[in-house]
Amino acid sequence: MDPRAHSFGWPFAIAAVLLLAGCPEQEGTGLDGGSSADRSLPDLNRPDSWSYDYRRPDAGAPDLTPLGPWNAEVVTEQASFGASIALDSSGQPRIAYHDPVTETLRLAERVGSWSSEEIEQRGRAPLLAQSGAGELHAVFARDHGGVFAVRYARRSGADWSAEEVDDSSWFSASVGFAVDGAGRAHVSYQEPEAQRLYYARRDGAAWRVELIDDYDPELDDRVGEGSAVAVTPAGDPIIAYAKSEEGTSYKLKLARYEGGAWRFEQLDGATYVWVHVDLALDAAGQAHLCYFDVDNHRLRYARESAAGWSYETVASVGIWSVHCAIAVGADGHARVVFNDSDQGTVNLARFDGSRWNVEVIDRGRYVDLALDGSGRPHVVYHDADPDLLKYAVPQ
Repeated sequence: MDPRAHSFGWPFAIAAVLLLAGCPEQEGTGLDGGSSADRSLPDLNRPDSWSYDYRRPDAGAPDLTPLGPWNAEVVTEQASFGASIALDSSGQPRIAYHDPVTETLRLAERVGSWSSEEIEQRGRAPLLAQSGAGELHAVFARDHGGVFAVRYARRSGADWSAEEVDDSSWFSASVGFAVDGAGRAHVSYQEPEAQRLYYARRDGAAWRVELIDDYDPELDDRVGEGSAVAVTPAGDPIIAYAKSEEGTSYKLKLARYEGGAWRFEQLDGATYVWVHVDLALDAAGQAHLCYFDVDNHRLRYARESAAGWSYETVASVGIWSVHCAIAVGADGHARVVFNDSDQGTVNLARFDGSRWNVEVIDRGRYVDLALDGSGRPHVVYHDADPDLLKYAVPQ
């Protein structure tokens, strides 16, 4: 099983970052750097609320040659933004994505060449994981005329079965997902109307749902944007998410279940973050996070240790950089894949124990990452051509 957690905010959430275009570049003030500039936020679930076309300047036919020393191949030419990757026991990729032509959620597998199968109709923004028993698990948002239900699907053998995680209301397509060592699914998700963060765990054939963080009308906050969930070796969930202050700027939050109760922390001081965050645990169960500092246009990394939390800047990025994915190898070091909108590239950052080394993979955006047993990164992303889904591994 890939031990890292998954997070994928619905790509329409790119709308919020558009409003930051007018924010001036600022000098950081150390680990707690950042400003309290006011940022009003749009409806993140409306497809008509964003219009940024993130193509290469030439806007011509896509160049399929990767920019870095990577082998890249096209998975499909029919994929809307957002895909997720998991590896089987032999390190072969499995990729979940949405096909906008057939309006289906699909799974692509490579056995010699790429082939795909349908998971469910109208599924979007998938997150994929494989359990130790070899079963595939997916969480995704199902579109019901512009509102979304959080769905869970499992493939045992050749057949997929799917069910709603929570059928009591409609929810945001911004979810987090992890599968623990016993094969149980864990999901974090947001109810956008009431601005609440929920956590659900599948126990047997039923879902146990908990309210984790609630809206405070006096603060006018937004709770649970871009959440990610991971599970400790003891089976306890950890959820990272963004929470706004007075309906404007977001701070990085962590909810940890231990001793029969939830404990909450705010991370990285005064840094204001973009709504997407990703989370992974190392073998000791300590958390590693990637996220974006929106004031200073930086990719940030947070690591938990016995001494507490430490924070580092991984790279400077363009203001339109909105998505990262993190995984931790057996060596305890993190790998982060991210997009840099200034360069129009997908990049991989590796921590070698003393510093971050960043390399360019290819042109593109909307990334996901998995590590195989040898620590080799496998990356899925969208090319500058919006419908072109690609997969890359180092040469």
